[in-house]
Amino acid sequence: MNKLPILIALPHSSNALPEDIRESIQLSAEEIENYFDHGSKELFSSQNFYILPSKYSRLYVDLNRAPDHVSQKLPKDRSGVVITETYWGAGIYRQKLSSDEYSDRILEHSRYYKQVHRVLQKEKIKFFISGHTMYSHPLQQEATSQNKRADVVISNNNFVTCNAETIS
Repeated sequence: MNKLPILIALPHSSNALPEDIRESIQLSAEEIENYFDHGSKELFSSQNFYILPSKYSRLYVDLNRAPDHVSQKLPKDRSGVVITETYWGAGIYRQKLSSDEYSDRILEHSRYYKQVHRVLQKEKIKFFISGHTMYSHPLQQEATSQNKRADVVISNNNFVTCNAETIS
């Protein structure tokens, strides 16, 4: 069967952590479970598309962020490619990451996007989707005035990533 020229990246599809860092994380098992997109592998599973799941939890490296990403809403420690605090400001690690540990995470990010680029070029991909899932309601710690999240979100960064016709 020929696949369609569609790539679906699943940057938050894993809750796995490298063995050697698990003990350095001070979060509970439940807190770790909050940091991946439950069911995303199953939801986006298809033999008709090219699928690239994440290898590790975004607690290790957030593949959905650029290496130099810093959110305007949250400090770098909570929203960058390598986070060291939860969304709620709690420390993730028992001690500060070394420059080598930080570099290892950036290297993992680079490996993932090299895979993305290989598939994009080799398979002549025409449509690239970043697949995510989310809780139907914000976690209590994230709660805002929004009571329920949308069922489907199509985002294109104000038509920078694709035009209105493609979205429609």
